[in-house]
Amino acid sequence: MRKIIIYLIIVLLACTLPPPPADAGMLQGICGGGSAAAPACGEVSTQETQDGQADVGVDATNDRWHVAGNFSGLDGSIKQISVYIKRYSTATQTITLSLCTDNSGNPSSTCTAADATLDASTLTTSFAWKTFNIAAGYNVSSANTYWIKLSASAISATAYVIVGYNAATTGAVKYSSDGSSWGNIDSSAQIDYKLNTCAP
Repeated sequence: MRKIIIYLIIVLLACTLPPPPADAGMLQGICGGGSAAAPACGEVSTQETQDGQADVGVDATNDRWHVAGNFSGLDGSIKQISVYIKRYSTATQTITLSLCTDNSGNPSSTCTAADATLDASTLTTSFAWKTFNIAAGYNVSSANTYWIKLSASAISATAYVIVGYNAATTGAVKYSSDGSSWGNIDSSAQIDYKLNTCAP
């Protein structure tokens, strides 16, 4: 009985006094007081299989000033969006990424642009992940569909940007020359993306 009382006194003192940093985790488990802090960020949705590609900023039969891919089924506040992207030849366009609501199966004009644009000349000719930040966050609901839209500042027949997409999944990848009328690149696909709640 005396040993139990002594042990309780030691625990009480340990929980009352500030612990050394090395013992903080151990004492938290003994004393309670909540769990460790949640991670500062977390990947909440991803589509990473690349077996197709969509050109943006290309001067072709159907000029592609804009390319977009949709996603759904997600609740939260998106603060980072990564896309799988490369340049073709000596592309120098400025690329703007926006998150848009859906309008009858197409991106609407209600969009929120990322905090910074991407200079295509900084890309390589090999696919790589590039991340765009929305520090204020973009709220999404699992009941709705949203679009990741990439827009080019100029078009060229010989130097443009290419976005990877997965051609074997539910969704759609579309293009537009004016941002309002959209055509299908692939009606059963999603652009390669990573959505993250991590604050930039």
